[in-house]
Formats: sequence, C-alpha cells, structure tokens
Amino acid sequence: MSAKSQGQRLPYAALSGVLAGLCHLTRPDGLLMLVTALLVSIWQPGMRSRMGWNRGLSAALILTCYVLTMFPWFLRNLNATGAALPAGGLRAIWFREYDDLFNYPNDASPRSFFSDGLETFARTRAIGMANGIGTFVAVEGVIVLAPFMLIGLWRRGRHPLLGGFWFCAVGIHLLMCLVFPLPGYRGGLFHAVSALFPFWMVLGVMGLDDVIDWIAGRRKSWNRAYTKPLYSMTVLIVGATLSFVIAERAGMSQEPSLPVAYAAMQSVLPNDARVMINDPARLYYQLGKTGVSLPNESIDAAFEIAAKYDVGYVLLENVDEDGFARAAPRKLHFDLDDPPNFLRQILLEDLPHARLYAFLHDAPKAS
Repeated sequence: MSAKSQGQRLPYAALSGVLAGLCHLTRPDGLLMLVTALLVSIWQPGMRSRMGWNRGLSAALILTCYVLTMFPWFLRNLNATGAALPAGGLRAIWFREYDDLFNYPNDASPRSFFSDGLETFARTRAIGMANGIGTFVAVEGVIVLAPFMLIGLWRRGRHPLLGGFWFCAVGIHLLMCLVFPLPGYRGGLFHAVSALFPFWMVLGVMGLDDVIDWIAGRRKSWNRAYTKPLYSMTVLIVGATLSFVIAERAGMSQEPSLPVAYAAMQSVLPNDARVMINDPARLYYQLGKTGVSLPNESIDAAFEIAAKYDVGYVLLENVDEDGFARAAPRKLHFDLDDPPNFLRQILLEDLPHARLYAFLHDAPKAS
C-alpha cells in the first residue's frame, strides 16, 4: 500500500474513533464499536498488504479520537463516582434472574451464580440463545428475509466493507446471548441490533436475488427480469404486513400518550414529589417528577431506600383482582390491603389496577 493510499485512510480512522465514542455515549454496548474499529484496522479480509506501522497508526488514531470524544464523560464520571467508567454493570453477567437487576445492594457474584452448579448457567444461557434466534428471525430478518440475509452475507463475506459488519454482528449476538443473556432477552439485544438493520436489509435483497438466479439457472422458464422485482415486492409487502399485525396484537397503537396512573398521580401529588416506581425514566419524561426504581427487596428495605433518597411515594402498577402487583419485582410483594404501618394508601379514583402509597418516614417500623 502506497504512502498516499495510507494517508487517505487516516481521516476515516479518525472518524471511526469519533463515531465509536458517540456510539458508546449512546449505549454501553456501543463500546463494541470501538473494538470492531480496532479489529478492522488491524485485520480485514482482502487487505493483507496492510502491514507493520500502517496498521498500528490507524489503530492508534482510532483509539485517540475515541478517548478525546469520551473525555468529557470520563471526567464527569471521575468527579461523580471516582471511576472513568462504572463497573457495576458487569455484575449482570452473574444474574440468576432478571429481577436481580433491581437488587439493593447489587450482590450478584460468581459465588451466588454457581451456588447450584451449572444449572443456572445452562438455564440463563439457553434463555439468551433462544431469544437471540427469535430476535434474529423476527426483528432483524422481518421473518421472511432471515434466510436470504444469511445467504447474501455468506456469498459476500470477504468484501472489505463487510469486515466490520462481521465483527459487530457476531460480537453483539455473543455479548447479548451468552455474556449478558437476561438483560439481553429483556430488550438489550432488541435495541443493540438496530445498528445492523440497514446492512441486513441490503444483504437480504441481495440474497433473494442470489436464490432467484440459482433457480433460474436450473429452470429455463424463469425470467430473471420479471421474477426479481415481483418476489422483492412480495417479500416487502409480507414483511410490512407481519410487522403491522404483530404491533397491533401487542396493543402498541392503543397505548395512551399519558398512562392513566400517571394522570391520576399528577392530580394528587405535589410538584416536587419523588416516587418509587417501575419506570422512573418514563415518570420524569411524562410528568417531570424524579424517582427511583422499585427494588427487588422486601418492603422494609424499600422503606430504607426511600428514607435514604428522600422518596415520598411508591406506585404499584398492574395490580390484579387478587391484590398481586405484576409489575413489581418478586421480593417486593406484600399484602396491599394490609400494608405496613409506614405506608399510607392514597386512593386513586376509578383506578383499581394501581396502588399509590405515601411513605411515613416518621412512623416506626413494626418489629
């Protein structure tokens, strides 16, 4: 590779570092984009002439631009927590169930994870793999395109532009299915693979063309110029129809802009109220009120958390007729009709499926 050709690549290496930083700022798993960029700069199929200092220079430039992009966030974390990047998220590797995400304190560890041998490892990784396959077929492949995507990638896998895609696609699925399977199956993988979607769609169309060409080579009655647009449009229509039907069955189009429970809370709580709730981020977005997540701990522990963080209220949603709050973590369940003495129920009119309580921080806890 000539010096001129190498010089033309340096701006792309710098841009890759900046984009990797922006991806990491967007999502924690965006760090995988930095790993992908570094791997591509060091090794890529079909570009074996890149040797020695050329590879090292590109990798160093990518890393430098990534650090410069992330530096303000690193500095903020150092001031707030004493570490450039929080390491608590790595405990998700050792979750035994998804509700462990809300344990207080977070006590997930290899010791607790392997306390029953390999049973938990096998169960959680099986959940991750099953979800990964389902997400690939239904989400990434829009059901009908999945096999064609794989065919398109297999036939063009050595193209230089697909080197990074290989690393990223394999890395995301291994990370979310085998390393962090429980957060992965509850939405982590679903959101992470959005970065792959544009590539998959193009590869799916190419794979469909490959299959049509293969069939046409064996059946002379097939007209490529006619069948390619016909089948492409058919796949597009089927995929769009399936997506619409799935979304409609999930009730996504019927969800109100402001949940009924939130609207009811807005009328009875003070403006500066802090709420312990299933989704604090949504509460802040909808009402501008701050709060904390429902802990996967006893109601006594929840009371201690509320006192520590000056939380005045707790909302339990999706309460069924038997008084079971389905949206609450398992360990938090208590008798909603006979709450502890440090909770006082606030009635929400015409809202039987939600319970709102005020924490009475001056009330002694029952022994």
